[in-house]
Amino acid sequence: FRVLRIIRVMRFFRDLRLMVCSVMQSLASLSWALLLLVIIMYLFTVFFMQGAIIHFREDGHRSAVIREGVVLYYNTVFDTMYTLMGAITGGKDWVDVVRPLEEISIVYRWLFTFYIVFVVIGVLNVLTGIFVERANELSGLDKDLVIQSEMKRNETFLAEMSRIFEEADADGSGTISWDEFKGYLENDRVKAYLATQQLDAYDARTLFDILNHGDGSEIGIDQFIVGCMRLKGQARSVELVAVLQETRTIGRRLKALARELEYRDPSMRNVGRRGSRIHTATT
Repeated sequence: FRVLRIIRVMRFFRDLRLMVCSVMQSLASLSWALLLLVIIMYLFTVFFMQGAIIHFREDGHRSAVIREGVVLYYNTVFDTMYTLMGAITGGKDWVDVVRPLEEISIVYRWLFTFYIVFVVIGVLNVLTGIFVERANELSGLDKDLVIQSEMKRNETFLAEMSRIFEEADADGSGTISWDEFKGYLENDRVKAYLATQQLDAYDARTLFDILNHGDGSEIGIDQFIVGCMRLKGQARSVELVAVLQETRTIGRRLKALARELEYRDPSMRNVGRRGSRIHTATT
């Protein structure tokens, strides 16, 4: 536990912390996975041992070499399960392991092949997918990991936007003019990439005006990066909520002003009604 506290304090060990936490959180899944493997191996163990026992009971004069191989790999339930485990984990060459059974009947060779394919390609891959899913769930639930992931995404986004700014700044002046911006966005690949960053670049003029706030004919790097951050994903949603809130505030003020005008001059009653309609429309 002391080691875990050290890892928690040292935030830059994100990958190591994620691995340790994933292993700790996956212990229950690991237990069920091992139980599933034990059940599968036990079923095949019973089948193989039962077949070998029946064969030697009916034909006790078989070659001693065959009997020796069967005794070596399939003497007891534990030995047979140990052999099956080694066959799927690389501890034993399953082609060599199946030869004693193959001498008894060709059916066991194909059954053993089915066991290898079923467990290695099917069961183990499914279990791996479950563990990966658990790790992803953990990285999404752990507060510190979420914060670190978001910070890393922001750093990557800022670096990418800086690179885009440098590419768009054709004359190297440190600012982007409308002509430079328009020419850069004529590249469909650039538009598609900006779309992956949740930036709609298909209306170049509108995007340019938003980025420079209508303050001039050129965009500086700070304006460009801050503008892109404001237009991206969740930040854009927050901006919309802020605009809606400000619109409601303006609507309330217009309604109050219309009432005051109506109170002072009854002839302004129509203005008051319009103010009420504006307030209603913005709420």
